Amino acid sequence: MKGWRVMIPHSLRSHVLRELHVAHLGKIKMKALGRSFCWWKSMDKDIEKMADECRQCIEKRNNARKTVHPWELPTNPWERVHIDFFGPIDGQQYFILVDAFSKWIEVIQTRTTT
Repeated sequence: MKGWRVMIPHSLRSHVLRELHVAHLGKIKMKALGRSFCWWKSMDKDIEKMADECRQCIEKRNNARKTVHPWELPTNPWERVHIDFFGPIDGQQYFILVDAFSKWIEVIQTRTTT
């Protein structure tokens, strides 16, 4: 044992790696999960190699990267509004509208969202 973690012998590492990898959590979460109960000298490197070679992990990783486009600042009131529903609270829904320029909020109580 290393601290309170079990040291995994070389013969069982591939089995433990497969178990850590079954949910395709990604490198960081796999390392955290593995470190919580076991250890071996090259564990981080082995986990990274497995995730780098897995087609599903590669596809998930590439899909997660999206370009962030910030909103343009409005120059006039009511040029851009944000709307959403909130609730239920005591059986009531609320329609919320916010003016992006002035931050003015309108809240309208409704019974449903349809």
